[in-house]
Amino acid sequence: MTGPRTYEITFTGQAGRAVRAEFSDCQIALTPQATTLRAELPDQCALAGLIQRVIDLRLDITSVLRVSPPGPDSDPSCPLGNSVAKMMLLYSRNPPYTRAE
Repeated sequence: MTGPRTYEITFTGQAGRAVRAEFSDCQIALTPQATTLRAELPDQCALAGLIQRVIDLRLDITSVLRVSPPGPDSDPSCPLGNSVAKMMLLYSRNPPYTRAE
């Protein structure tokens, strides 16, 4: 079992007060073009859960980065294994919604 790792998830646009409140468990950095969530997470299951929260709010994810030292690629106690990258690839090809321009 590995220890916690720190991740950053960036999505398009500057998060408003309501969106920031949804991620009160994360550090939030705002730029005029993007919002970055930073969180220390115990495993990839927790990462998948955080990514799903972003997707559920229909936010356009532009990057997911692990910023803490790497460890083994998968956690045997997590039923997702190391499928987070596969989930992100699938999401980028098939967004769960259609954006109105």
